[in-house]
Order: sequence, then C-alpha cells, then structure tokens
Amino acid sequence: MELTIMKATPEHAAGICRVHNLTWQDTYPNQELGITIDDIKAMDLASDQKVADRKKFLSNIADDACIFVALLAGNVGGFCLGTKFVEYNKVNSLYVLPDWHGRGIGTKLIDHIFGWFDEPKNCFLKVAAYNDKAISFYRRHGFASTGVIQNFSRHPHGKQIPGLIMRRDKEQFEVKG
Repeated sequence: MELTIMKATPEHAAGICRVHNLTWQDTYPNQELGITIDDIKAMDLASDQKVADRKKFLSNIADDACIFVALLAGNVGGFCLGTKFVEYNKVNSLYVLPDWHGRGIGTKLIDHIFGWFDEPKNCFLKVAAYNDKAISFYRRHGFASTGVIQNFSRHPHGKQIPGLIMRRDKEQFEVKG
C-alpha cells in the first residue's frame, strides 16, 4: 500500500481526532506524575464535539496554519500541524499511530511542514519532557533543547504534563526560490 501525505481537509477530522486520541493514550500516561491512562481517556479526544471542532478548524484554516495528514489505504495514521508567525515558525503537533512507527512517516510529515514554511526562520516546538522517543526524533531533525520547561498540557483532572521547548535554527532551512 502506498503512503500519501497531503494537506488535511474537513473530511480528515475524525481520523485526525482518532490519531490524537490513540497516540495520547499510548504516550502520555506517566506513573511518576500520577497521569493514568484513565486520565487521558477522560479527555475524550475523539468525541463527536472534538471532531466537529476539528472540522470547523479545517474548514476555516488560516493562511498561517497547515495540517498535513499521512494516509494509508485512505486511513489517517498521522498528522502534523504547523504555524507561521512573524518572527518564527512552530510545529504545534506531530502524531503518528504507534502501529505506524518505524516507517518514516513522522519524517515525511515534518518534512512537508518544513517545506510549507515559506521562509527560513527559527522553528520551535514543545514536547513532553519525558517523551524520550519524540525528543530523539526531533534531535535527528535538527532540533535542540532550549532547556526551558513549560506546561505541555493541563488536564481536566488538574494534572500537568511538563513540556520541553526545542528549537531548530533558521540556518538549517533551505531557502526556496
């Protein structure tokens, strides 16, 4: 089966929410911080309301934001959201279903976001500080830790995921043209 990377449309909303939900359940429970799988499931990231919100977002996406999806046999198995700001670019999220790991899909998604950024600027992202696998992935793609920790996510149950800010310098981006 052939992998397709394309800009997301409103029809991809349910698949994006499914990926978001399953990857969070796989990635973010943390015994040390007291974050359980039930805490993550309670967020209901694939609820009808979340899908409707995502559809609305994709229907009215601004010029400064873009989501690419990875499709295999028409099914969403990953997505990457990027945003352009005046001073910098940002990778807001990158998620690939655990069963799809090791196929280069994350690399293809982030490369598409890098290609979508229309001028070289420093690029930032925030990753769960205990997600060593993702931190290693981002390092392989030119990001380095800034040493800054901020809240990655606050949950309805009051628990917080610490987030590490990473940066890729603008010199690492090719100038188009």
